[in-house]
Amino acid sequence: AEKTLEQMKESLESLGPRAATDDSGRSLQLSCNLLGIQRANERFDEAVSNFRSIVPKMLPREVESLHRVLHSLEVLRHNLQDLPESGECQRYFSGVEQLESDLAHYRSLFNPPAPAVSTAPRPAVPLRPGQ
Repeated sequence: AEKTLEQMKESLESLGPRAATDDSGRSLQLSCNLLGIQRANERFDEAVSNFRSIVPKMLPREVESLHRVLHSLEVLRHNLQDLPESGECQRYFSGVEQLESDLAHYRSLFNPPAPAVSTAPRPAVPLRPGQ
């Protein structure tokens, strides 16, 4: 198991920096360096602030789960300030991306897109007797 974990770390490091994009096309540099961590921190903070308007609409268990996730990400964030490790960085980056994905999901639930309004006039149908 230790050998497999070491091989996974080496394979991640051999890939070098990778970028992922969100719905708005912004990229999150997935390299374990100060710039990558700073970008992830900014996106984490933005997601947390955007969740504030959604939390009152969430179910209590969803809120509890969100608080556990946020706490775990805060711990990872704090640990990365001391000594960034590749595995910890990847967990943090994945967590931030999942948080953004969850935010998009909840936004779509609570703010569904407006139904398409037909601009074509409805055909006139004469009423039948008795209607």
